Amino acid sequence: MRRFVKSLIVATVLTVGSTGLLAPAAEAAVPATKKCSVTVSTSRPYQYSTVTVNVSKVPASVTVTTSAKYKTTTTKKTAKSTSQGKASVKYAISRATPNYKVVVSVTAKKGAQKYACSTSFTPRKK
Repeated sequence: MRRFVKSLIVATVLTVGSTGLLAPAAEAAVPATKKCSVTVSTSRPYQYSTVTVNVSKVPASVTVTTSAKYKTTTTKKTAKSTSQGKASVKYAISRATPNYKVVVSVTAKKGAQKYACSTSFTPRKK
């Protein structure tokens, strides 16, 4: 009898948890982040040129946010995706540090579903 009561108490603690409240039977699953696709017009642009960041595989008519992390600054830009799920953003790279890899991160969101991808380019001296 003592063993049964002890097992029952342990089972109750495990079921109730440390908060003293019963956990919900099933929580809503948070969707995993989906991968979008991104390319740059040139991976080795000259200083004072423009690089176009092309995004695809995102939902239609969502805001796409791009973030280019240079050596000393980060530049964010947004664009609206087309009905085909594509977007383009231009970055005038001015005198970005030559041979420093600039990482461009891309995010988009539709409802609870998130999309993310990244690419890079490395400026070279003019």
